[in-house]
Amino acid sequence: MKKQLSVLLVGVPEHLGDLCRDSGRVAVVHDLNSLAGAIELVRGAKEHGKFDLIVTAEHLADGSGMDLIREAKKVDPEASIVGLTTDPVMRELMEEGGCASVGTYDFIRELVAKQLRTLSRKK
Repeated sequence: MKKQLSVLLVGVPEHLGDLCRDSGRVAVVHDLNSLAGAIELVRGAKEHGKFDLIVTAEHLADGSGMDLIREAKKVDPEASIVGLTTDPVMRELMEEGGCASVGTYDFIRELVAKQLRTLSRKK
């Protein structure tokens, strides 16, 4: 049996959490709007285990998704991250920052589903 995935969603539409929960591949979904809370969870990976997938929006209530991407990559350089943005410049920054995928809300459901399938096959 394949390992169930752990996903951190930050500042993303609620339906992405539902997509993850309904996929049958995800055991744990943390759905936050706070950069500070997300960074605390990412830094606490030693206690609870690292996240298999992190999905972050560009704009968060208390900061930037780029700050989360940088912190996640410091903690785990191999972290699988999907970044959400509609800004072409931010898209480049997110890709350079190590995001596995970068997209807009219009097609992000498919990106997340694809990333979950890929990660599920690796486990």
